[in-house]
Amino acid sequence: MLKSLYTRIFTARNVEWFMLFLICITAVGMPLSRFLMSTGTTSVAIWWAISGNWRYKIDNLKENKFLWPIIAIFLLHVVWLVGADNAAEAIDDINVKLPLLFFPLAIGSLRFTSKQIIIMLQVFVIAVIISTLVSLGVYLEIYTPSKPVNNIRDISIFVSHIRLGLMCLMSVGVIVYIWHKKAAEMKIWHKIAFGVTITWLVYFILLIQTATSWVSAFVAVTVLFVVYHKRLKKWQLYGSVVLLIALVTATVVFISGVYTDFHHIKDTETNLPEYTLKGNRYNHDAESPNIENGYYVNRYICNTELAAEWNKRSAIKIDSIDGHGQPIKHTIIRYLTSKGLPKDSCGVWKLTQADIDGIEEGATSCIYVEKSHVYQRIYEVIWEFDHYQKYGDPNGKSVCMRVEFFKTGLHIAKQHLWFGVGTGDVVDAFAQAYKETDSPLESKYQHYAHNQYLTFAIALGLIGLLLVLICMFAPFFLLRTTHFLLITFFTILFVSMFDEDSLTRQLGSIMFALMYSLTLVLAKVTKSEAAD
Repeated sequence: MLKSLYTRIFTARNVEWFMLFLICITAVGMPLSRFLMSTGTTSVAIWWAISGNWRYKIDNLKENKFLWPIIAIFLLHVVWLVGADNAAEAIDDINVKLPLLFFPLAIGSLRFTSKQIIIMLQVFVIAVIISTLVSLGVYLEIYTPSKPVNNIRDISIFVSHIRLGLMCLMSVGVIVYIWHKKAAEMKIWHKIAFGVTITWLVYFILLIQTATSWVSAFVAVTVLFVVYHKRLKKWQLYGSVVLLIALVTATVVFISGVYTDFHHIKDTETNLPEYTLKGNRYNHDAESPNIENGYYVNRYICNTELAAEWNKRSAIKIDSIDGHGQPIKHTIIRYLTSKGLPKDSCGVWKLTQADIDGIEEGATSCIYVEKSHVYQRIYEVIWEFDHYQKYGDPNGKSVCMRVEFFKTGLHIAKQHLWFGVGTGDVVDAFAQAYKETDSPLESKYQHYAHNQYLTFAIALGLIGLLLVLICMFAPFFLLRTTHFLLITFFTILFVSMFDEDSLTRQLGSIMFALMYSLTLVLAKVTKSEAAD
């Protein structure tokens, strides 16, 4: 009786549809809820274990051998547990990487149709769109989150802005793929909706200033062009080449322009006045090289007038902090400098209300109020490197800190060249290396390498890194396909790992394992359906 009931409930079809539901929960959680993501992932593993049909599952896994290399990445980290000194960190690292085992097994042991996979991807896209709209609400101050919003990148309140940017790129890929597949059946309002959604997602990627997504998008488009160029008509091919060249040229010109503007010294006055118009003495540090938008920061400063007049114009007193948690006095000085204004009563009263609002929110330059989001991000990176070069202080500067992370990571990798420090000992290795190298980073900023490939080399050595790279690329050679979504997703994930320790965090492991597995199976199923 019970066996008969079990058999009727746990049919292959029921198992597949319920697994689809659980994967959808995970997909929704990725951009919206850590709880849903964790619950979905755990439920996928439990459901796979209790749902039986083992002969059916094993036969499918044999047929889907292209998923085995993903599982092998997980097993490599298990093998490298041998000799681990920090058992607690080792267990934590293995737990984080469990999705590399669960999702290939769960997806590869069942027979999802292309329609079912598209349903899962569509659910993911809808969740991403909702996440971006919530972020828009934060940006427009319609919704106030519990955590402070110190900069534009903090408007992504559910996941990091980098992860959300990458998920936006994947969503664009899914929409383009469905549009191409269903173009003949789509009504005009469908196409308008798709076009508006793509436009919004691209704009959002620019809005949150995630350079990782910008680079990933460019590389993905380039790779897709190389793969598909033979399928294009002549006018499409030439048009694509022209657009690609124009994009590269425009990018280089734009960045060069920002760089030139930054380093162009507009403040050429050598005979500096001693007194303000009110007769108070200026403080000039003519030797300081610190500049903001082409003007020297430490000139034309009259602290007395600055404090008195600022306190008349703003409810945030000059001895308080701005919206970013910085001393607002420093923010005022830098902002006035960026506009070419003296740091005195005249300068303060030449600020517009928009300027005052920007300073209160933490804008250190008029660039962050007047220029586009792309210009702001490039300017910010140039400023960070300029400050880092002059003062050797990378703390709190995201790009420059990554340089220190990478240097420290290389130091560790060279010491453990062939077999690495082992799974779980990366944290201790970095802690020791920061001491050995006398790093300028404060302890609160001392993190991993922020480069997954370097982290692989640190944990597994060059031998382990080589094996991981083979496992990452092996599915392409086993499957022998150029499926659009597979290439798109893999390129985005692969490129992003140069800027993130993706697989050292749960979300990164789930993104890689789930999205790579789904698109691999979709490529295989699509190929089979086309053959039929």
